[in-house]
Amino acid sequence: MQLDELGSCKVVALEQPILPSRSRLYSLAPIGIGTPEVESLTGYISRLAKAHCVTVGTLLSKEFDGKLAYKDMFLGSSNGIAPIAASCVRAVESLTHRNDLRNLTMLSWANTLSSKGLLRSYRAWCPICLREHPTVYEPLLWCIGAVEACPQHGRPLTSRCPHCSETLPVLGSNMWPGQCSKCRCYLDDDSVISASNKAASFHQLWTAIAVGEMLAASQDEPLPSGRFMEALRFWTQDATFAGTGRLLEEPDATVRRWLIGRSLPKLGTLVKICHKLETSPLPFLTLAPPASHCKRIGPPCAQAKRPNWRRKIDLTEIRVELEATLRNGADRPPSTAEVSRRMGYSKWTLYKYFPELCRAISRRYMDWRIECGVRREQALIEEVRRIAASLYEVGTEPNNREVCSRMTKPGSFRNPIVAAALTRIRLELGPAGRKSSFLRRGQLAAEGSPR
Repeated sequence: MQLDELGSCKVVALEQPILPSRSRLYSLAPIGIGTPEVESLTGYISRLAKAHCVTVGTLLSKEFDGKLAYKDMFLGSSNGIAPIAASCVRAVESLTHRNDLRNLTMLSWANTLSSKGLLRSYRAWCPICLREHPTVYEPLLWCIGAVEACPQHGRPLTSRCPHCSETLPVLGSNMWPGQCSKCRCYLDDDSVISASNKAASFHQLWTAIAVGEMLAASQDEPLPSGRFMEALRFWTQDATFAGTGRLLEEPDATVRRWLIGRSLPKLGTLVKICHKLETSPLPFLTLAPPASHCKRIGPPCAQAKRPNWRRKIDLTEIRVELEATLRNGADRPPSTAEVSRRMGYSKWTLYKYFPELCRAISRRYMDWRIECGVRREQALIEEVRRIAASLYEVGTEPNNREVCSRMTKPGSFRNPIVAAALTRIRLELGPAGRKSSFLRRGQLAAEGSPR
């Protein structure tokens, strides 16, 4: 080889290249991040199990055992804001080497929403979406308890399998995307799609679109603590507890806990509040007007108007109504609170101007309540007496277990008056009943019959 040919050869590096670390499971890309149709974490786990050709139960028991209490994931808590959700996200991210799975849960709203009633305890879906989407998956929107309709097709969500008519867990051990985890049939059956022609109501569609906005705006970091309290003061113009309660039609005690940061609202309550203020949850919490694509939800409202709650009190009308209530001989007398709601005044207004009439109405209502309780207890005592007598006739000892199992409402036996009545009845029936019971047992023993 000539020297000029050696000079034209390429230099090859002999150092070993650095290879990135390999993930334990396939690093599947989540579907719909940044959109209202973002995938749920439980749906992602089911797709992950399908990619590895194993069941969800096998995947959780083999790969997640020791990393978290994987049995809690079957309840769907991994989609919410509870601590189990953060544990599930960390476990799945460590196995797939992804860092964007937090957006598949509601963890971005952990500081602004209560976990009560946030998620469904069962599986819900739209069969048309399962049929039309090229990749079968389950959006996080279907897991939210306040969402009852599909915003794309304007129809209520389905919660029962069309083949076995069973409700399905959010994450079943035999779950497969788009299939029933109990009978393994497809959930997008043609008969179900053609038979369900019921359209969703306007409120259901409004709620689904509003919650979808929140899911599309989910971030890696949650909103700061106290954001709901700050937003509530901003949109109500720093109204008092009573004024805010009247504006939102919520109890003053509940509004007080919100405004001092002691509690957080449920998602359904937040949607209701935003509907009252003519906005949607996302602009409400971000202190901004609604986005352009949300104008169909409702007109934006920069500030909520305070209605004038002053009302002229007609004392003559109140007196006539209270006296008519006292004269009315109805079987069920109304309480003072019921009368006040019917008249449109507060209970304290009635007590302020007509305390004697209000006390008379309240006294009659309480007497009726006491009388109903006495009649109910007497009926239970008579039922216990009848059951105990029938047991004595057949030679069975009328103990607590035997009597309780034969009562119409077994839970009523927890009443101490009912238990004391049984003791008294046994003493009344006493010697004769026990003697007949012992005689019957002796006869059975003499005949050689088993006890």
